[in-house]
Amino acid sequence: MLTPVQKQFLITAAAAAIASEGISGCPAELTLAQAILESGWGAKAPQFNCFGTKYFVGAFGRQLLDTHEWFTPEQAAEFLAGDPAHTATVIGPVNAEGKFPYKCRDWFATFASLAEAFADHGYRIVKAAPYAAAWAQYQQDKDLQEFIRGVAKHYATSPTYAADIFRILAMPEVDAAITTARQGI
Repeated sequence: MLTPVQKQFLITAAAAAIASEGISGCPAELTLAQAILESGWGAKAPQFNCFGTKYFVGAFGRQLLDTHEWFTPEQAAEFLAGDPAHTATVIGPVNAEGKFPYKCRDWFATFASLAEAFADHGYRIVKAAPYAAAWAQYQQDKDLQEFIRGVAKHYATSPTYAADIFRILAMPEVDAAITTARQGI
C-alpha cells in the first residue's frame, strides 16, 4: 500500500512521464518506473534528480551524493581514479559476474524542475549511444519488455535492474496513474 506522499509523487511523476513521452517518444512506463526506482518514490530526488542522472557538461548544476554501484575491482579502481571526490567501499560479497556491491560518492546532475529532469531522461534514452540499439529495435517492434531489458544493460550497474523495473510496472497503482495521466493530455 502506498503512503500519501508516494501517491502524490506517482500522480506528479506520471504526468511528467506522459509529457516527456510526447516530446521524446520514450515510453512513459519506462520513465515512470525508473523515476520510482531511482528516487525511492520521490524520497531521494535531490534537486529534481529522480533518475540518478550522473553529472554531465551542460547540466543545471551538480551535487556530490552517496550511491550504490556494482563494480569489478578493476572498474572500482578506474572509478576512484576518475575524480578525487569519488569514494568506493565494498559492502557485500561478489556476484556471479565478478562484481561487488559498493557504497560510493559520485557527482550527480541537478535540474531546474521535475519536468526538465523527465525531458532530459527521455532525450537521453532515445538519443544516447548506449541505448541506440534498444531504441532502434523498439521503434520496429514496440516490445516494451525487450526495450527495458536493453536499456537496463547500460543504465544501471545493478544485476536486477530490469526485474526491479518490471516489478514496479506490475503494480496496479502505477498502471492506473499512467492511464489517468494519458487521459489528461
